Amino acid sequence: MIKQKFSIQGMTCTACQAHVQKSVEQLAGIHSLQVNLLTNSMSVEYDEKRISCTEIIQAVSKAGYSAEVFQDHVDQTAATVSIMKKRLIRSAVFLILLTLTAWIQMAGLPIPGLTQNPEVRISILSCLQFLFCLPILYWYFPLFQNGIKRLFQFTPNMDSLIAVGAGSGFIYSCGMLIKILSLAFSHQTGEFPGLYFEAAGMIPVLVSLGKFLEAKSRKKTGDIISRLLKLNPDSAVLLKNGQETSIPVSQIQVGDILSVKQGMTIPADGIVLAGQASVNQSAITGESIPVKKCTGDQVICATVLCHGYLKIQAQKVGRDTTLQQIIRLVEEAGNSKAPVSRIADRVSGVFVPIIMFIALAAFAWWFWGANVSLHSAISIGIAVLVISCPCALGLATPLAIMVGTGKGAEYGILFKTAEALENLQYVDTAVLDKTGTITSGTPEVTDIVPANTLSQDDLLRTAGALEILSEHPLAKAIVSACEQRNIIPVHGEDFKSFPGEGIQAVFEGKTYSAGNEKILLKESCKLPDDVPFRQELESWQKQGKTVIFFCCGQEFLGMLALADGIKKDSLDAIKKLQQLKLKILMLTGDNTATAKAIANEVGISDVRAELMPQDKEKIIRDLQKQGAKTVMIGDGINDAPALIRSDVGIAIGAGTDIAIDSADVILMKNSLTDAVNAIALSKAVMRNIRQNLLWAFSYNIICIPLAAGILLPWGFRLPPIAGAVAMSLSSLCVVGNALRLRHFKPDSIFPPAPESLTHNNSPAEQKVHFNKPSEKSMQTDPVSTVTPHTELSTEQQENILKKTINVNGMSCCRCTAHVEKALKAVPGVSDAAANLENKNVVVTLTSNVDDQILLNAIREEGYEAEMP
Repeated sequence: MIKQKFSIQGMTCTACQAHVQKSVEQLAGIHSLQVNLLTNSMSVEYDEKRISCTEIIQAVSKAGYSAEVFQDHVDQTAATVSIMKKRLIRSAVFLILLTLTAWIQMAGLPIPGLTQNPEVRISILSCLQFLFCLPILYWYFPLFQNGIKRLFQFTPNMDSLIAVGAGSGFIYSCGMLIKILSLAFSHQTGEFPGLYFEAAGMIPVLVSLGKFLEAKSRKKTGDIISRLLKLNPDSAVLLKNGQETSIPVSQIQVGDILSVKQGMTIPADGIVLAGQASVNQSAITGESIPVKKCTGDQVICATVLCHGYLKIQAQKVGRDTTLQQIIRLVEEAGNSKAPVSRIADRVSGVFVPIIMFIALAAFAWWFWGANVSLHSAISIGIAVLVISCPCALGLATPLAIMVGTGKGAEYGILFKTAEALENLQYVDTAVLDKTGTITSGTPEVTDIVPANTLSQDDLLRTAGALEILSEHPLAKAIVSACEQRNIIPVHGEDFKSFPGEGIQAVFEGKTYSAGNEKILLKESCKLPDDVPFRQELESWQKQGKTVIFFCCGQEFLGMLALADGIKKDSLDAIKKLQQLKLKILMLTGDNTATAKAIANEVGISDVRAELMPQDKEKIIRDLQKQGAKTVMIGDGINDAPALIRSDVGIAIGAGTDIAIDSADVILMKNSLTDAVNAIALSKAVMRNIRQNLLWAFSYNIICIPLAAGILLPWGFRLPPIAGAVAMSLSSLCVVGNALRLRHFKPDSIFPPAPESLTHNNSPAEQKVHFNKPSEKSMQTDPVSTVTPHTELSTEQQENILKKTINVNGMSCCRCTAHVEKALKAVPGVSDAAANLENKNVVVTLTSNVDDQILLNAIREEGYEAEMP
């Protein structure tokens, strides 16, 4: 099977879309097919052994349309809009002249220099109308040609309605023009018949105006792809034999070594071989704060290196990069159809023939059954044809889906199909994985209990000296804890590792050991027997925390507890899921004690632990048998079966490729909040689609009977021109409503958060801080523990001050880097984080620094600064 995309020319409505679909579907070897009216494209998955690309193009041609193989990202919309605009301007000039002439004739207004003889005057004005109408019909001849062609092929479309409506008005008017001229030349008196030249000219112009505005709207919906494409750099710096060479991005090969310097865009997905830098990933992941990258880290194509230097090895290039995958997903989601669109498709498929029958029946009834004039009966038939064009019905669903999926991509939420976008609104049960979804997936130091003779800093310094020599994830967590407290551990020597027990090293002339209870037995070191110590140890074990003991020979030094930390946004995300009335379950392969401890922290009551991948899938299946609509959110290989089984599977973007391939929705950021945003976006898009369909159906239900003359006995008749205006306005209403989704904000569906939640006081949002116990507490209680949930002490709050400064003039990553560098050089400033989007910088102080000093530091770099 291969997948190929085609450009389709000639489609103007959903009936056209249905005809193209039907003509290709009946071919042997077609596996799947998607035709998109908005992008005038067709995606076909077919068996190349049974059918060729040429045969598919021929099938489209036989249906009356033209097709060609789609050239990657060739956007013809701008050119199409330009052509339509020029044609509209030309035709509008003649339409104004045509309309003025018709009004003058109908009102009987005198024209200076023109004879006032009625026969001659009307003949001249009628001929002028004919002449002004001809250029308009010439410019829109393809519309009439296509409409009549479809009619003879028994596949009528919107163009057929316009061609028959405007064409019949023009032909009828030509016949009446001959009658007017014959009366004038024969000098006979009588009633001069009415003409429809202005309607015949105005109808195609108004329809084209609607199409022009729709085309501009379609162009706007494709802006997200255009912006993504512009992120691709044109060139890259190749490192080979110690020499730097600039090459086009298209020539990068997997395995190439690339040099990326400050201000440059990373040209391929890869791994950092050397260097350290801050990388702005906001265009791909939506993270506003630059991410630090160093040796061993993964980097993403199209992200910008703010400051620093990286040497990377390309791992994914060309169409395989993350950026290109995002573009494909956005395109495919926009091309796919939501189940709700089948309603419009079924109606549109039979809509045109039904309308033509209604128009013919209305004409016959009023002319032969009600004995109205031929002029009035024709007017009614034309009005029905014109006002019933199914533009609004055809635009109702695909335009909203395209805008919605594009908006999702802006937030780092990728919907693989429109069906996933629709189904997400119905879910009532959220099933969450624990590790990597609710928690960070990496261990963190949560508690420190030193022996009576040590402080927490002393124990942590000893732990860091031991663990800095190890590559174990737990060792990295301990070293990270040292960095948080600005503790610089010494480097030991004679490092030894004892698998299943622990590690050992020599520094400061003494041998230190760390590990589980086996390492203590090895060193003949006994744990303290006091009750508080034992209670604390048992509490950690019940919570499923990992405990590391430390000793120096036979002397016990203390112990640390480590656990997988909860992501800072998980608690808030789970609360929002609960606000959406979703039942929440947590599934994990971890032990029961750890699972329950995490569940209690984030407020989940239903937790299932110690599960295998097949167990997770079975739980999803059982929930579905009970009638639940499930959404599974996970990131690991063991989540893949559950992601496939659930009604909608959401994969955390930082997860494994298998999980991403199995899911229906992909979150580019490693954030549970985006799963909530995806649900909110789904509800907003589907609400928009229902509004569009309601308007489209209501419009036709009301307007078709009016056009058919239902109120004619009471003296009201809808003229064809009014029908053309109403038809164009209906399409614009649908387009405008769909474009409102461009202003979607996820939090708009949630009530404002209570004030207590706006100060980062929730346990899951606080960073781990280890407070040094006072001498008094050390004397009265030998067990001094500090957990991640302890509030900051008064001393810490005084020592850690933050100030926000508004900065004007920052326009790029280099600007933010200059501002941050200037502030960090000020004594008393420990950190500075500039935000380009908010035009401000948050300064972290270790001592109180005067505001004017901070403002002057920024101003010296050439930027305007002020305190908020």
